Amino acid sequence: MHGLVKELGTYRTPRAPFAHLAETVVELIAPGRVTILASYHPSRQNTNTGVLTEPMLDAVFARAHALLAD
Repeated sequence: MHGLVKELGTYRTPRAPFAHLAETVVELIAPGRVTILASYHPSRQNTNTGVLTEPMLDAVFARAHALLAD
């Protein structure tokens, strides 16, 4: 994604370091302002070790829903 932003747009907020539920806002030529949400991969290793829990993944979708409602 970073390569696409560098080619087609600009960061509107500081580029967030990768972390679960991190957000970065970018301005693209089209469709315009986009918020990128990060999430840990729901792999068996991440879910079995508790790195990613069901509530954590639910929070990503809840945040995405809230952003779409704005």
